Amino acid sequence: MSKLYAQVEKTNAHEKLHPFKRSTSIDTVNVKLSELDMSHLEIVEQLGEGQFGEIHLCRYRNPLPPAHDRDREKTSTEESMVAVKFLRPDCDEMTRSDFEHEARILTSLSDVNLVRVMGVGYRSDAPEELEAMVCEYTSLGDLCQFLDAHVAETTLSKSPNVPTLR
Repeated sequence: MSKLYAQVEKTNAHEKLHPFKRSTSIDTVNVKLSELDMSHLEIVEQLGEGQFGEIHLCRYRNPLPPAHDRDREKTSTEESMVAVKFLRPDCDEMTRSDFEHEARILTSLSDVNLVRVMGVGYRSDAPEELEAMVCEYTSLGDLCQFLDAHVAETTLSKSPNVPTLR
């Protein structure tokens, strides 16, 4: 991969970088963000750091309503592992706006091959400001990690114990 990136950098060295321009092809204004209660998150470990801040593996405990009226006192809890993108608290207004824009775009996408955004969390001290984006967690990691761990199936990869992309 590093050779590929070096080649891309060499090939594009003469081109001027253009500033980020938001896409207008997706109507993000009318995308409803589903709010999740941040108090139901328990941080397990830091997975990495992204453009907007840290990304953590979290346990999400979601209290489920009782199945029947007669079981009102028997509220159960559903537990799942999620990946949470936290926005840096000291970021500027443009970064905050870009984070919300990304949350709206990802929320509007629906495909079995994409990680689903389950909801967002707002700051408790400023309820109008987005704090985090909660996404499904995949144990296979992101696409780059998956590709690093697997090789394309060729005659060279027919060796035993070599994971392939098939």
